[in-house]
Amino acid sequence: MDVHALRPGALVSRTRWAALAVALLVAATAYGGYRAIDLASNPVPDPAVLQLGGARVELLSAEEVVGVAASDLMSGMGHNISGWVPEDQMMVQVWLRVSAGDRAAGYDAGQLRAFSPGSSRPLLPVSGTLGDGTLTPHAVVEGSVSFVVPRDWTHLTLGATGSDRSIDIPALPAAPGSSGTPAPGGEDHSHH
Repeated sequence: MDVHALRPGALVSRTRWAALAVALLVAATAYGGYRAIDLASNPVPDPAVLQLGGARVELLSAEEVVGVAASDLMSGMGHNISGWVPEDQMMVQVWLRVSAGDRAAGYDAGQLRAFSPGSSRPLLPVSGTLGDGTLTPHAVVEGSVSFVVPRDWTHLTLGATGSDRSIDIPALPAAPGSSGTPAPGGEDHSHH
């Protein structure tokens, strides 16, 4: 004979636990539905995306741009070379994809800024293939912007004027000569 069947309080206790479990399940389902609707109407921004004007800017990659050595310039290769970068700095080229949503969107790459973490001093783009313009709905354009940064800045963030949001630029390798010594091979390599 079942001992629990003889006690009248055991049946009431099981019923209460079952009711509590059903109530918790209903509450969890309702909360999950509420969160799904909230996220659909207010999507969480992608950590690698910025707003630039009305357009969306996605970071694709970044790299140090290697230019000519000082000895090359001394031998006459410097004719019409612009953007000479001193030995204690480097030029970082950031590749971006700019896209419009359901409506036309304007953008201006001149509003982009590079920052070193912990610094509020913005660096302006010095060159690039991405200018300004207006994209038609669902249009996409890719290009680059370049920044001249101190050689010891191996980690950067990218922001835009009028925005408090920034995105990480992929880590750059510690460059030769970042401690103020010339690059291996004895040549004074500077970048354009």
